[in-house]
Amino acid sequence: MYKISLSNTEFEGKNNSYLLNDGSETILIDTGLFSPNIYSEFKQELSKHGYSLSDIDVILLTHWHADHVGLAGTIQEESGAKVYCHIDDSSLVEKKSSSLSELLNLVVIKFEEWNVPSSKLNPLLDVLKLGYELGGPPPRIIPFEHGDELEFENHIFSVLHVPGHTMGLSCFLPQESSSAFVGDAVLPVYTPNIGGADIRVLSPLSQYRDGLLRLQDQNLDIFYPGHRHEILSPNSRINEIFQHHRDRFEQIISFLTTPIDIWDLSTRIFGPLDGIHALYGPGEMAAHLEYLESMGAVDSLDGLYSLNTSSIDISSIF
Repeated sequence: MYKISLSNTEFEGKNNSYLLNDGSETILIDTGLFSPNIYSEFKQELSKHGYSLSDIDVILLTHWHADHVGLAGTIQEESGAKVYCHIDDSSLVEKKSSSLSELLNLVVIKFEEWNVPSSKLNPLLDVLKLGYELGGPPPRIIPFEHGDELEFENHIFSVLHVPGHTMGLSCFLPQESSSAFVGDAVLPVYTPNIGGADIRVLSPLSQYRDGLLRLQDQNLDIFYPGHRHEILSPNSRINEIFQHHRDRFEQIISFLTTPIDIWDLSTRIFGPLDGIHALYGPGEMAAHLEYLESMGAVDSLDGLYSLNTSSIDISSIF
């Protein structure tokens, strides 16, 4: 297996793609962004390992974000590779106009619910449209679902669905090793954004927690993430992510002494929010507040949230 690290100045830093070949079939996991420079960089990295675009037979995509799927259509056009993605993300990867319209319309609805200033909306919509433009030509997708086994000539991957960061985010577990390719489900330094990175997801924090618990139950030895370095203590890193969210709950609760809306809460915690952060910040706040409300700890009325109990043990509910 080879890790290919690709430039990325638009999002979270360099992207990891993974190249596997133990026979006559070459598999690529995630592709990086689409741009002429990154495309050239990708071909150079392939050449270093003795491969060319025409050698790629299969592309597995962890989720729909442009920094993970951008080159998929271009590679497919040149190599004829089969491209696989979870069914919940496939329409966005295929760039169906109806899916983009639904996403943008949902942003408008959420911004109103969250009381985000109207001046933040159009710049944010431009950022989302840019993500589509950065994606390059759309690939033709073969969809999969949680629990499927993707069987190729020399590899079999079990699919483990971990929605939250996106609706369809999936990890690939090769049967021949105690490892997983986890995309942005688990990152070695940052905690993946939950709530803003894909506002289609219902109860995102609850779904994300449940997905991480399923992943933790696998007791794997190594994670190969979508950014930065390998994770050598997977379950410990998942526990750190859980603690991050517990700390965020405590921080949010400290501001709920008087009723507050999601935008006000977001700017108090994160400071000024512009561009994509005008979505990610309140999206994270909304995800945590929705979880607290589902646990009976928070009430909401006309977009204002308040604590309905004098004390709450976060460790007992998350």
